[in-house]
Amino acid sequence: RVYVECEYTPYVYRLDDRLRGLVTHNGLAASRLCALLVDEHGALVLQAEPGPGVVLDRDLAGFLARLRTAEGQALDPAVLLERSAAPRVLQGFGFAFEVRPVLRENVPGLLGYARQPESLTSAVGQRR
Repeated sequence: RVYVECEYTPYVYRLDDRLRGLVTHNGLAASRLCALLVDEHGALVLQAEPGPGVVLDRDLAGFLARLRTAEGQALDPAVLLERSAAPRVLQGFGFAFEVRPVLRENVPGLLGYARQPESLTSAVGQRR
């Protein structure tokens, strides 16, 4: 078992080589996408298998271009940043998923991970 500190999320998702799906930074295919969280800085965090992850910034445009509203309409990306007007459900990559605004500081607790695991915190404290 290895403990690492996350800059934001345990995974970073990018478009796969065929631009049809999502994979993690270490090559795991994304599945069971159930929520898209939009933080106050415009970062997009996916709640999916194998775990929570932020969408890679260089793939944001391609990711957003593949999303549709629940009615099948193309998505205006600017709407995601408008917390009051953002759609509640989107479709994309073979899934329908909830869209929720979130504060960046609340993401780890909401998605069930620690940015700095306790074992890592303890080890760093013992070396000081």
